[in-house]
Amino acid sequence: MSAGRGSHWLFGREGGLENKAPNRCASPFALLELQPAGTELDTDVTSLGGRVEGGWRWTSGRMTVEPLLGLSVVQSDFDDLRVPNGDPDPTRPHTTFVLDAAESTRASAGVRLGLDRLGSAALPIGLGLTARLVNELEGSSEVSIVNPGPTAQVEDTLYGTFTQLTGSVGITNAKKALEGYFNVDSTFNDDYSSFGGSLGIRLQW
Repeated sequence: MSAGRGSHWLFGREGGLENKAPNRCASPFALLELQPAGTELDTDVTSLGGRVEGGWRWTSGRMTVEPLLGLSVVQSDFDDLRVPNGDPDPTRPHTTFVLDAAESTRASAGVRLGLDRLGSAALPIGLGLTARLVNELEGSSEVSIVNPGPTAQVEDTLYGTFTQLTGSVGITNAKKALEGYFNVDSTFNDDYSSFGGSLGIRLQW
């Protein structure tokens, strides 16, 4: 929900296209030789969180400028990841990665620039560019490596300040009550980079 000129609900689907970051939890995988060749590892993840962001919008003709302040909290739960040992007998010992819930709390400040009422009057198009400075207040997760020997534990922490850039394209009806949108965003600093996109429908009142 956004404060300022109106409020809206978001319904959409979001997916990361690329995510590169140093992660000590990934180091054990380099020591594993998966057999047979082509073996793939996968796990399911469920994320639950919320974000609140407020701003105030200034308009000059078709251009808008909107300073922003925001706070988000997300918790992600992972299923255990079983790593085969290359032995065809499934009862033989194997390695299991037990991934604890990962938590993230972020505060942000930024500005959104917009250009509205492009195209036809019946289906106006809007373009937007948002820049944020994001501070990760709590970003940590733990992994337990369970195998026939002693259980090892590793921790991955992600703190610090990031730059986030988001470009958006939206198409609305004449009353601006319904909008379809597509966003592309990138978050990065010296040790982290990610690239993603989102697609959805926005209802406004």
